[in-house]
Amino acid sequence: FGGLGAGSVVTALVNAGILSTNGVDVQADYRLRFEDFGLHDLGSLDFNLNGTYTATLVTIFAPNVGYDCAGLYGLVCSVPTPKWRHELRMTWDTPWRLQLSANWRYLGPTGLDFDTNQPQLQDGGMKDLAPTDAHISAFSYLDLAFRYRVNDRVTFHGGVNNVLDTIPPVIDTNGFGV
Repeated sequence: FGGLGAGSVVTALVNAGILSTNGVDVQADYRLRFEDFGLHDLGSLDFNLNGTYTATLVTIFAPNVGYDCAGLYGLVCSVPTPKWRHELRMTWDTPWRLQLSANWRYLGPTGLDFDTNQPQLQDGGMKDLAPTDAHISAFSYLDLAFRYRVNDRVTFHGGVNNVLDTIPPVIDTNGFGV
């Protein structure tokens, strides 16, 4: 431990870290049968939603020293953790052994961790970053897929992710060490 000064604390044998999260995971499924509307021979539409609302994501790395990273990213919070994200899939199950699916992937906005009311996350030297780096806007992807069952032994399936060619947000990570 050479080089440690009088103000150093070594806690190599102490597990003082805590990670605590609070939120809601949502899953909902719904089937709409076309025959219920007098449209026989059209199959059904299946809807599936999987979402996560992150109310808090608290990391405590020493007694009484912690931070809430829900909706944040950056030097302290690391990877972006949006407060809301989801996947919503709609699948048309046709009567012709064909399924067609569209999947909407959504990631909510996140802010840079120094731009909060939490004093332990603020750093005066990083306040000069470009405003575009202080926020990641919400963004979405659209994926399409198909599945065709030739018989009980042969099925073809395929798909294209990000069919709208959405470019994810680009941020400058050099300025804040991520």
